[in-house]
Amino acid sequence: MRINAVPGVLAGVLFCAPLAAQEYFEPMILSELHCAESPSPLPVLEALEGAGFIRSSELYGYDSISCFPIRGALTIYGLQVDAVCAHEEDSSIMNERPDLLYRGPGTSPGQSLSFGTSAARAEVEDWYAEHLGTRKMGPAIEEGDTMSESPIEIGCSSWISG
Repeated sequence: MRINAVPGVLAGVLFCAPLAAQEYFEPMILSELHCAESPSPLPVLEALEGAGFIRSSELYGYDSISCFPIRGALTIYGLQVDAVCAHEEDSSIMNERPDLLYRGPGTSPGQSLSFGTSAARAEVEDWYAEHLGTRKMGPAIEEGDTMSESPIEIGCSSWISG
């Protein structure tokens, strides 16, 4: 499911109250992590930026992946996340927000959206199974050398979607 932000509606939802923002982010992010199709990272990044969870000035990018530390406490149905990373394949979308979507030289890493967490792997796997099932759990959870520099990353990419 591609998520398209509606500027007036998005602003109203994000700035009413922190709870409203949380209630907006959780289904939006979960839909992207479900990975039924390649993720649409820009609406997620813009929503996180609009609510103050990320700042474009804090982008750290390498290998064409844009990563941001999460400011404040953001949970996705109870799982605390501390970073978000993304890559957009479509250059016209990337050019809309080059401050959020970094593109370096070389081969594209594929369309992607991921969230870093410091939670224990068993907790992450339990959370994933409860909210997303087990079908894509293996490739969707990475541990160790993650792009977000968090101990564990949960994500969706064009390589595992569908």
